[in-house]
Amino acid sequence: MISPQHSISCLDDRIDLSRSAVVRREIEGNFGAAAIILFVDGRRRSAYQSQSAARSLVVVPLEFSHCIEVRDAHPESGAKRAELIRVDGLLTGVLFEHDLDAVLAFRTGPLRNPTCRWQDYQELKEMLR
Repeated sequence: MISPQHSISCLDDRIDLSRSAVVRREIEGNFGAAAIILFVDGRRRSAYQSQSAARSLVVVPLEFSHCIEVRDAHPESGAKRAELIRVDGLLTGVLFEHDLDAVLAFRTGPLRNPTCRWQDYQELKEMLR
């Protein structure tokens, strides 16, 4: 249950929804704007390239799931791995620093990430309390 003191009105002119997001945990640090250079949506996987001068959070058009894996398109570069987080209750956020060149893929099966759907269910159940 959301109490009135924690509710956010989307009609409030002081809130810029292109620069604001609701996340489940506090994320420390300063954030900068990111420019999305490339977005390719394929069957059950998407490729993203983005540039930023600082730490950034980009919301991608995918329903959040613990079954989504993020892989660096160029692991030999030694870049810090991007992190996926739930944004605005439903969507997937990609948290990264500076440049992002990654592939997001929905992966699950008996031998690969077998409990991810259960984690999704448990998290959703917790959110609905």
